Amino acid sequence: MTTARSRSAESVDQHLALRRVERQHALIEELRARAPRATTGSLLAERLGVAVRTVERDIVRLREAGVPITVRSGPGGGYRIDTRSRLDPLSLTPGEAAALVVALVAVGPYASASARSAMDKLLTALHGTGTAQGPRPSFPQAGEDAFVGGVKLGEFDG
Repeated sequence: MTTARSRSAESVDQHLALRRVERQHALIEELRARAPRATTGSLLAERLGVAVRTVERDIVRLREAGVPITVRSGPGGGYRIDTRSRLDPLSLTPGEAAALVVALVAVGPYASASARSAMDKLLTALHGTGTAQGPRPSFPQAGEDAFVGGVKLGEFDG
């Protein structure tokens, strides 16, 4: 039986997870913006508005997930991310692409230029409108329902 208290706790957990995802995305974007230079944990913490320990935990989680972040201790040390401007081509199933779109919707497809570009490419591929450089699908406006492949994602909050 689900109680109001357990629904409230679940909502808080989901909100905290979303904040973590948003912060980790911002962390990756900060590292990319400073690449190939190393960036200190204190500078990242200041830019993200969190404690250095939070940055350290996020770096550990991202590295465990396979994000190519290197860590160097001592003077001149800090965090660096692989600076390749392009990735090798990859092939996704429609379900995998839809999963990435849902993740981008959670973060906010306008959270960064990278998020917007990724959303454009994924939706173009899902809609079958040609290449990623081809016509762009229309995006939902604030208050409209978002759909991917006929699946309702929920109300878009802009």
